[in-house]
Amino acid sequence: MKYKYSLNRDGLIIDVEHLERDKLDKSNNFTCISCGRELIPKLGKKRKKHFSHKTLGECSNESYLHKLGKLVFLSEYNNCIKTNNGFFVKLYEQIEITQCQDLIEERCYNYILREYNLIDYFPSINLEKRTDGFQPDLTLCQSKNNTKIFIEIVVNHKCSEEKLNSGNRIIEIYLDSERDLDCILQHRLDSNDSSIKLYNFNSAQKKTDVCTKATCTIEHDWFVLLKNQKCFMKTESASDFKQYKLKNDYNINFFLKRKASYSALVKSYVFPDCVVMAYKKGNNFKNCYLCRYHASGYDSSIFCKWLKKSCNSLEAIKCNYFRIDNYLQKVV
Repeated sequence: MKYKYSLNRDGLIIDVEHLERDKLDKSNNFTCISCGRELIPKLGKKRKKHFSHKTLGECSNESYLHKLGKLVFLSEYNNCIKTNNGFFVKLYEQIEITQCQDLIEERCYNYILREYNLIDYFPSINLEKRTDGFQPDLTLCQSKNNTKIFIEIVVNHKCSEEKLNSGNRIIEIYLDSERDLDCILQHRLDSNDSSIKLYNFNSAQKKTDVCTKATCTIEHDWFVLLKNQKCFMKTESASDFKQYKLKNDYNINFFLKRKASYSALVKSYVFPDCVVMAYKKGNNFKNCYLCRYHASGYDSSIFCKWLKKSCNSLEAIKCNYFRIDNYLQKVV
């Protein structure tokens, strides 16, 4: 076994990279974090520095990483407390956006990445102290209201379902090798990192009537009927359509929201359906798709059977031959 870390005679973690052959204290003994046997620092120039066991014997790499993770976290966190430095966690905060709910009639959320200094909220830490019926690897504590966070170092064994479902906030830190200690050594736990998992950090639901998204990703097809009987479709986000509606509300007679379609062929079928739906909702207007003399092609193109020509659906507005289709006569 070749290890990067060991314990010195004072029980402190020693990184072999910080040792120099010429400055090595011969009286200092180094012991294995996992099995407790004596380690020898290998400080040659040709091979990478490392600790190796002085005598042969069994030693578990899994146990080494697990104990190492706990001790490094404990040491780094306590040092941050003493030196008044930060130890940060990044997590996503869910915010319900109510700005466009009157239009889209569904809940819209944004997730904002927030960074918190754990030291500000949890100024003490305990190692393997039993609490609430569990014995976490480490516990970050706040004495005022008994708030806490469990820190679990995961090599092979994840937290039990019972612990995850206990409601206690838990941060799992996954270690596959000594390199995975970087997040602890840099004092930054990022929920975007695949080696960091957070549980039960759901805070009280926050709401805002101002869209906090730089770009709204929820698009819809909007059917708009103007007071001059002209109608059209537009595909855009709810926030963009709300701005359009505020500027043009005086001219809008009716609008419908449909699931966004990015196919021109599908849109060609959606528009006639919206025209008919708008009419059935009590809007009395003229459009070729409402006329008894219209015929539609496979792409919903219009052919006027009275005038014997292809036409645009808005031509019905000024057409003297417009007659409402029989099946719609009793609707309005």
